[in-house]
Amino acid sequence: MKSRAGKTGLSRPAFAEMIAAVKRGEISELAVCRLDRVSRSTTDLAGIMDLLEKYNVSFVSATEKFDT
Repeated sequence: MKSRAGKTGLSRPAFAEMIAAVKRGEISELAVCRLDRVSRSTTDLAGIMDLLEKYNVSFVSATEKFDT
């Protein structure tokens, strides 16, 4: 079985590029299907939310009641 270790947060190339785009001011809203597609770790999700807030990026989940 292939290990999923290290596949969280910024270790995912496309996710890292999205965060870079947030920091460059290219993204104003992040919409996801489900929260666990961003991170399964509550701590990681909180850090991501802090980063989005710092750059004034709103966050919306399509299936959970979570909208900044």
